[in-house]
Amino acid sequence: MRIDRKPLQAEIIARIRGYIEQRGLQEGDALPSQMEMVDLFGVSRSSIREALKTLEALDVVRVINGRGVFVRHVDTRMILARAFDIRKKEHFLEILGVRKLLEDEIIRQAVKRATEEDQQRIDDRLQRMLERVKELKDSGGSFYELESLSETEDVDFHKALHRACHNPTLIQMIEILTGAFRKEWRELLQLGGTHAELVQYHVDLARHLRARDAEKAIQANDRIVHCVAQMADTAVARGRLWDSPQAAER
Repeated sequence: MRIDRKPLQAEIIARIRGYIEQRGLQEGDALPSQMEMVDLFGVSRSSIREALKTLEALDVVRVINGRGVFVRHVDTRMILARAFDIRKKEHFLEILGVRKLLEDEIIRQAVKRATEEDQQRIDDRLQRMLERVKELKDSGGSFYELESLSETEDVDFHKALHRACHNPTLIQMIEILTGAFRKEWRELLQLGGTHAELVQYHVDLARHLRARDAEKAIQANDRIVHCVAQMADTAVARGRLWDSPQAAER
């Protein structure tokens, strides 16, 4: 099967990663030779070499001259994240719902276990979010217009919340689910709009957590998830993601 999509290099890397995952290869297992990859992926040998250089730099494979290409490291979290199919809005919402169940349990445990340091970390992340809102409001911009905001204020707030539960297993599980739709979440945040209600619900969540009120904190989290679901509907309506004809053409 030949590769026609661009960028070619990124696609080759993704295909090699996919080959490792789909076949369940472990550290030390051999991959096809470079010439076999040329035939397998329908690209030039130079393209294969460049992709392998990148994967070697990422510690995914090891190229041994005269012997071949071998798996060096398998990221279990990456494999699990890719196992989720989010090509439709319904799948995204299903994963979002499962993530909410995990986060609700995190909230229950954080209410019991959060230290003052945890609370302060959450408050600090919230304050950064509020400062960014004010900055954008003063400049006439919208809340989610700044580049990579989804990787900063919002994500940092939730990471601080997750850390407060002091349960490494729950934290790892929710990170896997979050990673499963990181691209979609970033696009949702770039739709624009003030999302004032969403910001307020984060304020409510932090306040109720500090008050050790699990029920009200979970209710605030419910409202956050509802806002995200509405943003997903907006994305489809605008042809940005999933089911829309415009998205299908992208």
